[in-house]
Formats: sequence, C-alpha cells, structure tokens
Amino acid sequence: MKKHAHLIDTEIMTLVDETHMYEGVGRMFILQSKEVIHNQLLEKQKIAEEKIKELEQKKSYLEQSVKEAEDSTREMLMARRAQ
Repeated sequence: MKKHAHLIDTEIMTLVDETHMYEGVGRMFILQSKEVIHNQLLEKQKIAEEKIKELEQKKSYLEQSVKEAEDSTREMLMARRAQ
C-alpha cells in the first residue's frame, strides 16, 4: 500500500495543477483537485508507515515469546532426562 501510494503520488506530481482528477468512491468518481488527492496519498503513506512499525513491534514481541517458550521446553526436557 505504501509503495502503491508513493508511485501514484510521484506520477500525479508530474501533472499540471489544472488537470482534472477523479477519485473512485464506491461505484462513482468524484472530481478532486490535485492538492486533495496528493494529501490523501500522503496520509495513506503515513498510515502505512505507522502500521509497519506496529507490526514490526508485534513481530519482535512474538519472536521473543517463541524463543522463551522454546527455552522453557528445553529446560523441562533436560530436567526430565536428569531424573
């Protein structure tokens, strides 16, 4: 989503300011200014970056949890073998 929004934004910025641009909303298209569409794309990029950061934090937390669970399981098996 982030790359998609960035690619569209770079293409839009090459167009003349007076170019008619339409935003798809459901089954219809609404005439929007270049500035409005540019701001919407920047907002989409910002939201995507925040979501990426959030998911990376969750990923690191889950990786740590898996590592701790594996270590705990190994300790239990070693204790059981020692008996």
